[in-house]
Amino acid sequence: MTTKRGRYSQEFKLEAIKLVEDQGRKIPEVANSLGIGKTTLENWVYKYRKEQQGVMPPEGKALTPELRRIQELEKQVKQLKMERDILKKASGSASPRQSQRLSLITKLAEHHKHISKHKLCELFGVVRSSYYNSTKSRSIDIELIRLKALIREVFEQSNGSAGARTVSAIVTHQHDIKLTRYRAGKLMALMGLISRQIKSHKYRRCEKFHKVYGNILDRQFAPTAPNQVWTGDVTYIRIKGGWCYLAIVMDLYARRIVGFALSDSPNTQLTTSALKMAYHIRLEPKGVLFHSDQGSHYTSEEYAKCVAKCNGMSHSMSRRGNCWDNAPTERFFRSFKTEWMPKNGYDNIDEARQAVNDYIWGYYQSVRPHSFNEYLTPSEKERLYFNKNLLSTV
Repeated sequence: MTTKRGRYSQEFKLEAIKLVEDQGRKIPEVANSLGIGKTTLENWVYKYRKEQQGVMPPEGKALTPELRRIQELEKQVKQLKMERDILKKASGSASPRQSQRLSLITKLAEHHKHISKHKLCELFGVVRSSYYNSTKSRSIDIELIRLKALIREVFEQSNGSAGARTVSAIVTHQHDIKLTRYRAGKLMALMGLISRQIKSHKYRRCEKFHKVYGNILDRQFAPTAPNQVWTGDVTYIRIKGGWCYLAIVMDLYARRIVGFALSDSPNTQLTTSALKMAYHIRLEPKGVLFHSDQGSHYTSEEYAKCVAKCNGMSHSMSRRGNCWDNAPTERFFRSFKTEWMPKNGYDNIDEARQAVNDYIWGYYQSVRPHSFNEYLTPSEKERLYFNKNLLSTV
């Protein structure tokens, strides 16, 4: 897995550090397995050890959840102090003119919505009726702002494909606001809204080598231990001008994501990258059953060779066109897209990659309760399993 320098999530950093600190693996080995620089991992481990010794890192740079919480609280206190100072300065200013006070109230109300207009008027010595009368005089500007907001909403609902003709028709007929095509085009140009047609996403055709395996899993989605059954799948994510593709590997025991990769092409290199990450981060388990659909990125010769190198791994496949044969993996994609991904996707593949990292490492694995796990997170369920089995062997 690759990502821009400085864009790794805290959860990912901790996972990497634990492989070194808790499992005793060598830094070069872990760095190579996770696709990160050796020096980068050395720095993480060094900072983590310093935190364990009580050294407070710079603001927003803490690795452990406890120190991150302390820094977040300190940030909130700093914000509250700043807001207090704003009000003190405003209430103590040297008798500005009425128009200046009204303008200042408007600006503060826009940027500090938690402070009531009633309180701001009181602090500035302005009668509330004077303030509200002053806002009425700007009704034309407010109507224009509302119209622009509606145009943007219509444009975004079309995923950036609506032109002036379509926007004017929707605003006029569906929202009962008269808007000519000419004015719609002029306002869209001022707002930087340029119509575009996004290409449809297309998966590659099957290659000459096309190996299909039987449905060994047969919807038995509740293994009794980690590393018994993994599932994999690929989904598309909208970005400006097209699509990018996410491949994941899920351990069905706790529905934990153990491998993933993002690319601008849904090819075999994408799916093998996700599988290799899972195989290394799970310490090369033996005899895993891997289940996927019959996409060309799973039936290719290259993927078959990758599976064969994974310590006795066997391959199971869904029946053609039957998404229910891989339902847990499909459900993860649905959760990501409904809980995390913006309606219109992301600006570029780097933004999408960061969002996927944040969702998996920062939310799904360790924060989001899962109904299959009796509302434990995937991390919690696996931790309970390993703790229980460790005690039983003592």
